[in-house]
Amino acid sequence: MSIWDNIAGSFRFPKEVYGLECFFSADRTDVWVCHISRTKEDLHLLEQKHYPSLEAFAEEAQKNIPILLMASGQKVMQKTVSPIEEESSQSELIARAFPNIDRKSLLFQFHLSENKAVVSATRLEVWEQLTETLNQKGLCVLDFIIGPAALLGLLQKTTEDKVQLGSYVFDLRQNAIALNPLEEEEEIKLFDQKVKNSNALAYLTGLRFMASRQYVSEQESVEANRKDYLYKNLYTKGMMIAGSFILVLLLISFMVYNNYFEKNQALSQQTASYEQQIQKVNELKANYDNKVQFLAVNGANKLEFARMGDQLASTIPAGISLSNMDFFPMEKKLKKENLVRFYQNRLVVSGETNNHSFFESWLQEVNQLSWVKEIQIIGYHEMNVSHRADFTLNITLEL
Repeated sequence: MSIWDNIAGSFRFPKEVYGLECFFSADRTDVWVCHISRTKEDLHLLEQKHYPSLEAFAEEAQKNIPILLMASGQKVMQKTVSPIEEESSQSELIARAFPNIDRKSLLFQFHLSENKAVVSATRLEVWEQLTETLNQKGLCVLDFIIGPAALLGLLQKTTEDKVQLGSYVFDLRQNAIALNPLEEEEEIKLFDQKVKNSNALAYLTGLRFMASRQYVSEQESVEANRKDYLYKNLYTKGMMIAGSFILVLLLISFMVYNNYFEKNQALSQQTASYEQQIQKVNELKANYDNKVQFLAVNGANKLEFARMGDQLASTIPAGISLSNMDFFPMEKKLKKENLVRFYQNRLVVSGETNNHSFFESWLQEVNQLSWVKEIQIIGYHEMNVSHRADFTLNITLEL
């Protein structure tokens, strides 16, 4: 069997069924049920029960599990026709089995073996009554078997010559079936499965289908149920496949999103780190520019200040001494801004003089220096009658 046949079979044939025997007696209908499932090549009998009516079963049955239904008992007629020819038609077999019967109100099934044929029949109203009860509860019948003759082929694989199953005795050597009520309930073994004898035909109904994957009934309404089951199964499994596909897509999308989200988070952290580094670089550059500017003002002109100091010192006459010489003196310190301001292009000179005339003469000489722009006396204080005095000069530089 090809892969495509297996796939098609998975849609057409259920993996879980109810095998049902409806046994009609004079005053009641007994329903024997076997719940069977298949996993790969293994069959499992999940449950076997008895119900006093079909309505009682329909109330408890799971709606998603299809039914393989067998009618048996007093409302089923079975006749063996022998011998038969290979070219015998169904009409000929019916005429030989039931010569004086109205065919229009009956349903027939035929089970051939060697040169014999078992013709099974039941009234159409029996089928209609059974399906109406089940359909009202939303249950689906995929096969309808009239009498137990359909099980003869399966039972031929056993080693028994005659066996009592349910309310029937099967003569497997003669391919004959006889109605014989079961006197005592017992557990028997059928194909390595322990089953209650009263449930045997229900079990074999499900087992025959699971083993052969073949339907018996050609009834139009049954075939319509099979098509409905196929389309419903296709829709259900299609929705499951589509749902699984969507879930896989969502999972992949989530994984991709999560991957890119994590990368984005990492890039965002790197960007923030780079921004902090850039800010730090900018701060360092500003400090560097300030130092360069400071050096440009203070470092590059250091030799020039030394030259100015030497020239100023060379002008000092006897009677005058300098105690301090401060280039670019501090203007003030800003506490709030933690900054210090300096006077630009200024030189503050402090010292002592013995008399005022020496001081005046020296100021004139200093004023002649090329780098002196303006001289301002900001302090002059005589200490005694000898005219000895302290002085402070503010010299504006010509740079």
